[in-house]
Amino acid sequence: PLELRLSEPTRVVIEPGSFMFGPARFDARGTQFSAVEVQLRDGKWRTSGTFDGLKPQALDARSTAARRVVRTGSRERPPLTLRGRWELELAEALSGVVIVECTGGDIYGGIDALNPVGISDLGAAISVLNNRVTGTAYVRGKALGRLDATIDAYVDTSGGVQIARTRPFRIDIDAVLPDLSWMGPLIGDSVQVEGSGSIKTVISGTPAEPTASGPIRATGLRIAYVEQGLRLEDGTLDANLEDGVLVVNEIVFTGRPRVAPDDKRAAEDVSFDSPGRLRAQARIALRTLTGSVGIRADRLPVLQRRDRWMVVSGEGGITLAPAHADMYAKLRVDGAYIDFSRLRGARSLPNDVVIVRAEQPAKADTAVEVTMNIRGDLGSRFYIRGAGLEARLDGALDIEGRPGQLLAEGNVRTRGGTYQGYGQRLQIQRGILTFQGPIENPALNVLAVRTGLPVDVGVSIAGTAARPIVRLYSDPSMTDVEKLNWLVLGRPPGAAGDGGQERALLSAAATALFAGQVDSSSATLMQSLGIDEISLRPGQDSASILPRETVAGTLRSATGTTAASDFVAIGKRLSDDLYLTFEQAITGASTYVALNYQISRRLSLIGRAGTTTALDLVYSIAFD
Repeated sequence: PLELRLSEPTRVVIEPGSFMFGPARFDARGTQFSAVEVQLRDGKWRTSGTFDGLKPQALDARSTAARRVVRTGSRERPPLTLRGRWELELAEALSGVVIVECTGGDIYGGIDALNPVGISDLGAAISVLNNRVTGTAYVRGKALGRLDATIDAYVDTSGGVQIARTRPFRIDIDAVLPDLSWMGPLIGDSVQVEGSGSIKTVISGTPAEPTASGPIRATGLRIAYVEQGLRLEDGTLDANLEDGVLVVNEIVFTGRPRVAPDDKRAAEDVSFDSPGRLRAQARIALRTLTGSVGIRADRLPVLQRRDRWMVVSGEGGITLAPAHADMYAKLRVDGAYIDFSRLRGARSLPNDVVIVRAEQPAKADTAVEVTMNIRGDLGSRFYIRGAGLEARLDGALDIEGRPGQLLAEGNVRTRGGTYQGYGQRLQIQRGILTFQGPIENPALNVLAVRTGLPVDVGVSIAGTAARPIVRLYSDPSMTDVEKLNWLVLGRPPGAAGDGGQERALLSAAATALFAGQVDSSSATLMQSLGIDEISLRPGQDSASILPRETVAGTLRSATGTTAASDFVAIGKRLSDDLYLTFEQAITGASTYVALNYQISRRLSLIGRAGTTTALDLVYSIAFD
């Protein structure tokens, strides 16, 4: 396992009461050792030697990439490499010296180890005299800054060489860190960290019961989770170590919303000029990891993407105990816009790909158990879009449990909103999500109808998110064929029109209904153009004072013309009662702009302007 290989023959002498090995030259894990000697004489051990090319990352037997130079394009990323020497004697006490210095490379974080921490120099010199250890260590880097440490401790040689756990020790750390960006890749590939800091700490006591004291400061902090658009900016940290207890007097982040959401209504109650604020305080005993953290947010931008945007206020905290953490919060959303039409499902491998992993040794379960208790209020500016749905949500949820096993209780309702489906823009009359169990599987109670018809027709969704039940809906009750005709064509079966076109539209709508899908391509096109309808309508090439089409079929025009002409219609709903339509004849030059005002279910006022101008008051009656 050490990958040990002698470079040349080496002398070994074994005699009663004595042993001698070396001088020897050999390689171990890619490290070259020279002039290595180990001697036992008169009860005294002595060893000395030098090493070069030591890569700390390669000490893990499973690591192979850490021992080679990684190339990315024309750049090289060599791992950190050390050299040094040692000379130690052990009889009744340990004495000697160990010196280590950096010869090149760096420490990396992130995917494929391509993000350097930025170490330009590193070294340590340790001296041991009669079991007392003293020494210094240092790290330098252009971005990393300066870190110096001194150590004064004792070793115990009664049962092997180890740090004496009951004797006093002291470590002084003095660090000036002008650029903290190297921390981001060590946390995660999509995490960015900026800022500067300083640490001046004394660790003392005994190794069995250590304690630490000293100030920790940071300014200009910025933490960004790029993938999710999370940004915490303009941060400062004021903390102290007091007898082994980390006391965070205050950590503050402020920041203005940097990006406006695609739906401007979400940001109407949020000021882009006054910054939001996050403030936290904490007191944690480092030795036992017990304590508490308190957090308060005031109009804090937490998601900053055009399609995922959120500003929240509230308060919460974390209570820590050994192997246990309780998280609690009470939050209110000041404004949010979530476009989940852009979300992609988790990537998966083809069925013919099989992954075989080496068995890892079983480890004791030392994971920290985390429980959550969160109450969230969606506020009055929470808008969503996606999968044909566009609506505002309100309501409140109580969420508790462990991550991955969260339970939720509460109701979320849609206020207004539309559902784009089956070639129509349906108005949501009822939208209720009831949470009473796993958070990912609420009960559904949704009704979306097509407006502007003498009957109510649409789609109802029941069941749960995991098993939704989608049905056609109508009032008064009809057969599914009649419902689908009214929903897609706006008239009952058998009314005048292009039968082939009708069958194509109905077939596409029925396929989408039973497959549980929406025509996403057309919906995305109309959304990008800012319109609600693009359709082809059969009609007459004249402007009638009556509707061009009724449930009884096509009407004869007022001028007596019956020349048929299809019209391309582009519609935009201005409100629940106002609908604007532009119509252009495919054959001929007839053009109309119509504004339809729905006075009641049966009574509407239609104003047309174009080739002919008219104002119609229409009362509709539906019957078999």
